Amino acid sequence: MVEQCRLALEQGAELLAEHGLDMRDVTHFACTIADREGLMACLPVFRQFFPTISPSMSFMWLKDTGRTRGPAITCSLSVQQVDEMESAVA
Repeated sequence: MVEQCRLALEQGAELLAEHGLDMRDVTHFACTIADREGLMACLPVFRQFFPTISPSMSFMWLKDTGRTRGPAITCSLSVQQVDEMESAVA
């Protein structure tokens, strides 16, 4: 699960870079996990990708899905750009 987590966050960082953004722009990080024991092992990976910021984070454990294949973890990164926030405040 740790390697899947690292790969998902690397892919997310690449997608952000394509739009001129980086992990410092992430305002919310959401994970769906199949193995709650593996979540604790992923914490150092989260800190590697978010060393100086702490976006809000949500975790959902899919207990007893009956799946034997598929990802052990999926990650979603949300970004709210400054111009969006300014127009929302105005």
